[in-house]
Amino acid sequence: MMMALVRVDFHESRPPDFQEKIGEIITQVMREVLKVPDAENYVIAEAHSHTAVCHQPGVLDDAQRAQIVFIQITLNQGRTTDLKQAFYAELKQRMQEQLGVSTSAIYINLVEVDRANWAFA
Repeated sequence: MMMALVRVDFHESRPPDFQEKIGEIITQVMREVLKVPDAENYVIAEAHSHTAVCHQPGVLDDAQRAQIVFIQITLNQGRTTDLKQAFYAELKQRMQEQLGVSTSAIYINLVEVDRANWAFA
């Protein structure tokens, strides 16, 4: 089992099809680079209002905050640092090419867990 749970948070000003497209891109890159099967990959993508996307005051202006995309992926342990770095690079490149998201606005966090930390119905 290569289970992965992906959470994507972004500003509501993104186009209506952003949720679907980003889910497809993440799924493709996870399949190709991290070898996570489609059937074991779940993506939850959610748009947030301007006030819900917070950052340290004065660091980013409103336009910059609206561009941020947060991606958190919980998956099983066991991938090398090089593989993770290849995943980050490929995901950022595809998001920039296919969605026009600046790579400087993409924040990716991998949370690795032991297989014992998953439970199913």
